[in-house]
Amino acid sequence: MLGLEGRLDDARAILAESMELAAGTGDRWAVPHAKCRRGVVETMAGELDEAMRLLGEALPVLRRIGDENCTSMSLTFLGETHTLQGDYESARDCLREALEGYVGLQNPFGIGNCLRRLAWLAEAEGEHERAATLLGQAEEACRELKMSVHDRGRFDRSVESVRGVLGDQKWEEARAAGAALSREEGVRLALG
Repeated sequence: MLGLEGRLDDARAILAESMELAAGTGDRWAVPHAKCRRGVVETMAGELDEAMRLLGEALPVLRRIGDENCTSMSLTFLGETHTLQGDYESARDCLREALEGYVGLQNPFGIGNCLRRLAWLAEAEGEHERAATLLGQAEEACRELKMSVHDRGRFDRSVESVRGVLGDQKWEEARAAGAALSREEGVRLALG
């Protein structure tokens, strides 16, 4: 929760201690969960190499033990990290798999996280109209759910950037089209 509030240094310290404690107990399952959460915080902090390392180490174990939620969380933030590093194909693969996992879990918070990151990916690839539509869907999907400080800042910057490229009228049309989609339609669009 500290990471969601933007208290990244506090979150790092607690998760580093958690990783040490988990390693000391011999609990094979606690370590990848702590690495996943630490990787999320490192992504939020912009420490992309460290995020990739932690999430990459956690993911195979999370898959093996069948933890769909943490697998999808790891994939979501690996997708964001790949986008930030310019590896759009890997980002798309991670985010699509994460979204499918969250849909299977019926996890609206995770679905919203993926929709935002797929919008950011579309923006990075220069697909501004698609980005606007996905941002509209993400905003609608998460209307009742609080965004992290990290996501709120990126979301607002993305809206400003995409609106600047498209112009107010095209932005509003594409955003409204996304907001009007049902969750199922929004997911189909995001996966397409």
